[in-house]
Amino acid sequence: MSHAGKAAHARWSLTTIIAFLLAGPIVWGLHFLFVYGGHTLMCVLGWSREPQIIRASVILAGGVALALLVFLARAARRWRRYVVESDGDVALSAEFQMRATLLLILLSSAGVLWSSLAAVFIAPCQTLR
Repeated sequence: MSHAGKAAHARWSLTTIIAFLLAGPIVWGLHFLFVYGGHTLMCVLGWSREPQIIRASVILAGGVALALLVFLARAARRWRRYVVESDGDVALSAEFQMRATLLLILLSSAGVLWSSLAAVFIAPCQTLR
């Protein structure tokens, strides 16, 4: 394949590739922001009398984040099939990027599950003194 043919397959900019690689940690970070920020806000507003609402919102946020991570993992596999049709360095790079993306999504899923488990084991709005 000529140099022009390889360039036709490499349509994605570096910024797009980096954003795709970091999509899992970005979802994990947003989950952290929503869970801990939202939980704190609900406690400050006096929702501590309704712990089930707080627990349900934390579990719902975890479910949404996990669903988004599954969607991203499926998108990574489709992206790989699209790019790997080319040969040479572009295909090897796409294979590495897909595996790195899937690993980061797996690690982010573990982080989302871990922080969502706090809703099950720790009482909402409890001061740890």
